[in-house]
Amino acid sequence: MKLVIDLLRQKNNYLIQFAKISSLECHRLQSGNYKHIEQFYYSRQVILDAIENIDIHLKRYSVQSVSEVDKKTVRELLQEKRKIARGILQTDLLIHSYLNNSQNKEIVEDQIA
Repeated sequence: MKLVIDLLRQKNNYLIQFAKISSLECHRLQSGNYKHIEQFYYSRQVILDAIENIDIHLKRYSVQSVSEVDKKTVRELLQEKRKIARGILQTDLLIHSYLNNSQNKEIVEDQIA
């Protein structure tokens, strides 16, 4: 069970990294700085690949008997994961909005020119 808990912690740490780079990119896009977008998507993909690898490992474990302490720890880690994921979703919606607005602005500028 210790390994499962360690994997869940690692996953949450990756999600926190994902949230941080998303937040940074969101601030850049908000200020009109679009020059790091490719690196941003690449970095996110690297993190998503690491999370997928952890998920593969987690699926291999079937826990038969779990102590109450471990159950509590797992519940807390899953709650933390959900909280991080909600924050990522909110940030991604903002990023999508900035990118969409930028594309619309370019289309209008192209039509005017």
